[in-house]
Formats: sequence, C-alpha cells, structure tokens
Amino acid sequence: MSNQFENRDYSTIQFYLSPSFMREKTAFQNLNAFLENCGIAFDSQASFDAIPPEHLDLLIKQNTPFDNVDALMSAALDYSFESQLKQIKF
Repeated sequence: MSNQFENRDYSTIQFYLSPSFMREKTAFQNLNAFLENCGIAFDSQASFDAIPPEHLDLLIKQNTPFDNVDALMSAALDYSFESQLKQIKF
C-alpha cells in the first residue's frame, strides 16, 4: 500500500504536483482537474485526507502514466528538483 499522501498537507502536494508537472506528465491541467475528473469533490484538507490511499493508487494508475502514488510523487519531486536546477542554471 502506498502512503506518500498520508499525513501530507494538500498545499504541499499541490506544490509538487504543479500545473506545469501535471500538464507535461499527465493529461490534466492541474491536480484539481485530476481529482475532479476522478469524481473526487475536493473542498478542504479533511476531504482530501478522507480519500483512501488505495483508491488514490487506483485512480492514478487508471488516469496517468504512473502506477501509484509513490511513482507519481517520485516523478513530481524529480521534476521540481530539475526545474529548480534549471532556474539557477546549474
């Protein structure tokens, strides 16, 4: 079972799953579009926390090129790191 999203702040997750990452690596414009497409009504941190990790894994596998939450977050963290390096021209 994946647990990348457990005990995570939605705004932090949204930062890493940025609109540029979501547009480049998935068919969605942003994280909210992904959640809405999956039928998840997000309106608070509590509603996000209520999504079972297994359900997120399934939705990610069905709707993105990633197998689960861990793979998605790993790619997002790599993307963020590479973007930051490009910004400082490292």
